[in-house]
Amino acid sequence: MVADNQTGTLTASTVNICEGFPYLTKEIQQQLNEDFFPVLNKFFIAINVVLSPITTCMNALILISIWKTVSLHSPSHTLLANLALSDLGIGLFVLPSFIVSKSFQISKNLDAVCFVGSLAESLFFVIAGVSFFTLTCIAVNQFLVLYFHLRYNSLINMKETKITLAFVWILNIGLGVLRFKGHSINMFCSVAIVVVATCLLVTSVCYLKILKIIARHRKQINLALKITYQMQDTLSFPKYKRSVNTMLLIWLLYLVCYTPLLCLLLYVGATAERKSSKNIPIVGTCIVTMTMAGSCLNPVVYCLRIAELRCTVIKTAREILRLKP
Repeated sequence: MVADNQTGTLTASTVNICEGFPYLTKEIQQQLNEDFFPVLNKFFIAINVVLSPITTCMNALILISIWKTVSLHSPSHTLLANLALSDLGIGLFVLPSFIVSKSFQISKNLDAVCFVGSLAESLFFVIAGVSFFTLTCIAVNQFLVLYFHLRYNSLINMKETKITLAFVWILNIGLGVLRFKGHSINMFCSVAIVVVATCLLVTSVCYLKILKIIARHRKQINLALKITYQMQDTLSFPKYKRSVNTMLLIWLLYLVCYTPLLCLLLYVGATAERKSSKNIPIVGTCIVTMTMAGSCLNPVVYCLRIAELRCTVIKTAREILRLKP
């Protein structure tokens, strides 16, 4: 079958891709082009054209700063760097593919919409999955620092951290490839929901335990108890507390950005294969744009909350721009 952009005919290969993406089918796209969606697409293209370079530059600056600073080569900062790497992927790959997909929708190139749209969605879910797994790893790492005290450095090292992160990337890329090939949307949504729910549960348990210990520490101080912590030789408790608060803030930011997406996944998984609705692309476009905007905000949170990283980022930016200190 040959593609015809004027009539909206799809090639056989594109039809196969679209079967796994019910809301990218010819019928849905034609309905959308008859409504206000082209105007909405232009609006979101404009937003993402601005977000893409900002997200890319800010997260690249975070990565370069951590890479160049030996004192930041620790498991904790490596996890933070991986979070910045996933956000860099949003700015470098997902946002541009999203822009291209919306441009094809405006030009009514339905053949290209299916291919680029499915690619953009698959890339987005790969990187979103990496972000969620990394945030979970950060929460577990924060708890292990508190739980193992002096034994932490001997148990958790850079090699194990890198292996864990490599596994996270391989797992999510594998799931993304399966999604791009058009496997059952119900199955994919079910897997995504289970993964997100598991990450939420593990992260919540870790932070609840951490906050409980910090609350006990504060209570002991208020009672003027002179207690010596075994951990004081390995970390500063006030500094650790600030680090936990920073990661909690980032976690809450992710929850705000990703909760609407989780609700959309639940809806799509329950209804997409029984009926296709033009409301899914409209709502999905709004939600995905809001979600990806979080990748632009994260570096700001890092710099505002982590003094050592902030100083390093400023120094790196001056070196890149060749400004005098």
